[in-house]
Amino acid sequence: MSPTFQSLGLYIIFGVFLLIAGLIVWAVRAGKNKLAERKQLFLEFGFQEVPERASELTERMTTLHHHWTQRHSVEDPKRKSEWGYEMILFDLRDSSGDSTHTDFDQALLLSPDLKLPRFTLFPKMQGTGFLAGMANKAMAWVAAKFAVQAAFPDFPEFDAKYIVWGDDEAALRGYFSSSRLGRLAQTQELQLEGNVNGLLFSRAAHKRTGRITAEKLRILIEDGKNLFDIFKN
Repeated sequence: MSPTFQSLGLYIIFGVFLLIAGLIVWAVRAGKNKLAERKQLFLEFGFQEVPERASELTERMTTLHHHWTQRHSVEDPKRKSEWGYEMILFDLRDSSGDSTHTDFDQALLLSPDLKLPRFTLFPKMQGTGFLAGMANKAMAWVAAKFAVQAAFPDFPEFDAKYIVWGDDEAALRGYFSSSRLGRLAQTQELQLEGNVNGLLFSRAAHKRTGRITAEKLRILIEDGKNLFDIFKN
């Protein structure tokens, strides 16, 4: 091989190295910029970072999250103080399966004015078709395997939208008053986990793995205010 071809080969290798290095630098800077924008977004909406509360919240999740295991953890908690309650957003890290994934921006309400029975509320699949009916029956069957389901046939608007299960059917029936059922019937696709003074919530239609946007954050805050008003004593 002539010296010219050897030099050309070295130039090509060097150029590829510079290209890869440039892409790495660009990716790192882009990641830092997105992180800075994310932090600024939460600050603009009044949230403060509270990393010292991660272990407390991880422990609390054991009484709230219906499939919590020792391989779940709370990361990057942020809090916002509202009248009568605090709202906490956090990332849920799940390594219980074959791979680890993170559900971003889970929402939790904490308040002494919440005195909740242990319950899970999940949206039913809407529609009158065969698939919707089978999906709802399957969901009720799975719920019955792990907890007690409470139906509310006297409130068909609610019963058509949600399934509720927990530890004590009588406690659920006593807590979910006609007023609460009526207001919940006006909501759409909420998913709730409640116990004592904590309420974990989200909208089931949202992509759990997607990073939050300003619009999603507004919806979460509005949902939090509405839910506190519904469930406070």
